[in-house]
Formats: sequence, structure tokens, C-alpha cells
Amino acid sequence: MNLQSFLELFAQGAIVLLAIIVLRQWALWRDRVSLDILMVFGSLALVVVLTSASRLAAYETRWLDPIAIAVFLAHPYLLMRVVSHFRPVPATVQHPELQTQTASPEGARGELGQPYAEVE
Repeated sequence: MNLQSFLELFAQGAIVLLAIIVLRQWALWRDRVSLDILMVFGSLALVVVLTSASRLAAYETRWLDPIAIAVFLAHPYLLMRVVSHFRPVPATVQHPELQTQTASPEGARGELGQPYAEVE
């Protein structure tokens, strides 16, 4: 085990551990802030656990890629929800749909196609 694989394993373990701690906190208090924090760490932990399990099982999962991408795209929004509990967030930041539509040239033109080509 080299240093890079150790650091990757350490970071993944920290994310899963934080998700477990926040899940316990949410189970005890059940407030909106704890739920938003749980969504931040829980979504990342879910991707970490699923990718690690599929890697250990040596099983290729193409269905996991779009889920992981969706979680990573939703992560800034989830973080914004957590921040909004502690600080005022400008309206331009609270509406990510305006920014994600124009993030790509296809989205700006309204030409978003199918994510995968159809196999005949």
C-alpha cells in the first residue's frame, strides 16, 4: 500500500465516519440543520460505500456512474442549504437552476440530449 492509496482510504473512511456521526446526531435531535448536514455527508458516504463495494467485488457497475455524478452535482446545492442556516445567502446563489442551464453550451441552447446512446 503506497501513500496515495492510504490517503484515499483515509479520506473515504473519514467521510463515512462523519456520515455515521451526523446520522446519530440527526436521530437524536431531528432538526432541519441536522437533516441538511446529513444530506451533505450521507450522499458522499453513499457514493463512497457503493464504489468501494463494487471495486472489492470486481463488478463493473455502469448504473452507478450517473448516480455519483448527480450526487457530485448536487453537493454545492446541499452545502448552500447548510450555509443558509447560519448566514444569509444571496438570491442569485439560491437559484442554481439558472446557473446549471448555462453551464454548458448545449444547456444554454436548450439542446440537452440523452446521456447514453441507444444500443440497437
